[in-house]
Amino acid sequence: LGDLINGQFGVMHDELIVTQGATLMETVFGTSSVLCQFIQRMLQHFEKIHICAAPGNHGRMTKKPWAKEAEMNWDMVIPKIVSQWFRTEPRVTFNLPNSFFFIDDIHGQTFCGFHGHQVKGWAGIPWYGINRFVNNLTEAMSVVGRPFDNVVQGHFHSEAQFDRARGRVFSNGCLKGPDEYTLSSGLHPNPASQTAFGVHPKIGITHVWPIHFSP
Repeated sequence: LGDLINGQFGVMHDELIVTQGATLMETVFGTSSVLCQFIQRMLQHFEKIHICAAPGNHGRMTKKPWAKEAEMNWDMVIPKIVSQWFRTEPRVTFNLPNSFFFIDDIHGQTFCGFHGHQVKGWAGIPWYGINRFVNNLTEAMSVVGRPFDNVVQGHFHSEAQFDRARGRVFSNGCLKGPDEYTLSSGLHPNPASQTAFGVHPKIGITHVWPIHFSP
């Protein structure tokens, strides 16, 4: 769901130029290596692994985000490198769209995934903005015969979920956890977390696991 790394110098927040501890090349190939190792370990437990990706705002290559060519983003370069590593492994497949979002199916349920910086809002989860954005995107994709049931997003560093007319919206947490920006902006210091859920082929989403990580 994006924001795998901080992108090019001068593109994101100026303070990241000074405080990040590695170069762009080191983070791109280092993150790619970690993901390859993770997938390889998961193959010991699962018959198939399918990976979807969407670009965030930290990985962008331009000072202002582009509406066109949203895939020109370091968040998409990394999974493309990983997909080449597993190109001869039929058990691992990828959905890497030329768009700011992906749509994919899990046991008959259709999921749309995007980062979330496209939604207007600040200082908390903008429920109204998310609902409006998702409804408009659902309507647009229904016209072209690709409606979706559920939504997964990141960006807001908060884990939450709410129901919609069809399906559910998941806002994922963040592995980073709270930092100086969180505290100085008066935001809630949410713990480092990720959200996992299971999908039943007949019932749909049946269980959700919020995973919290120790500092």
